[in-house]
Amino acid sequence: MQMVTRLFGPDFTTQMIVSGLIWLAIIAAAVVFSLLKARQLRTGLLVTATALIIVQAVGVASLWGPAIAASMDAHAEHQQVIATREGLYNVSSKKNVVVFVLDTTDTAFVQKLYDEYPETFASLTGFTWYRNSVGSMIPTRYGVPSLLFGSRPQPGENFNDFVYNWAQSDQYLKDIQNAGYQAGLYTDQLNYSRYRGYSTEVFHQLPRASWSRHR
Repeated sequence: MQMVTRLFGPDFTTQMIVSGLIWLAIIAAAVVFSLLKARQLRTGLLVTATALIIVQAVGVASLWGPAIAASMDAHAEHQQVIATREGLYNVSSKKNVVVFVLDTTDTAFVQKLYDEYPETFASLTGFTWYRNSVGSMIPTRYGVPSLLFGSRPQPGENFNDFVYNWAQSDQYLKDIQNAGYQAGLYTDQLNYSRYRGYSTEVFHQLPRASWSRHR
């Protein structure tokens, strides 16, 4: 009980008294002003009411944006990705292909890690390490689409058009699906708006960066 008194007693009591006195002063001033300056008070109340109406109208209008966006998303041409972990840890009882992409990881560092601490890779049985692989584009936001879609800028192509449409002409993931595989891509930094118009049910978002594909 003494601890409660020390924590919540003296400090908050003083604040409550000061706050109460301030409010009493405000109320008293409003009463006196209304008696002496009734016309000015009505004008002030009118201005205040108008300001409150404007604030409320802006608040209501701000709610229309998400509603309109939700309505647009209901149409196929405006569909966006739904972030989910569904299927992250599911693999086939048959043959699986799982790919881990480590961002900003130099192959030379991986080789050094393998030479000095080979036990790090002991549990990664069944994987193939491609030592002769190199990045296709930088930074990552361009390199990953190049990896997934095989899209590269063409001479004379507008770069904004390339970025916006780099998933439109993709055949790689479609070929995987047509071969009877189910593909799941997992990341924590997927820019949904860049994949508009693509069949995006294969994309999922994670709290940590990792891409994988599974059957």
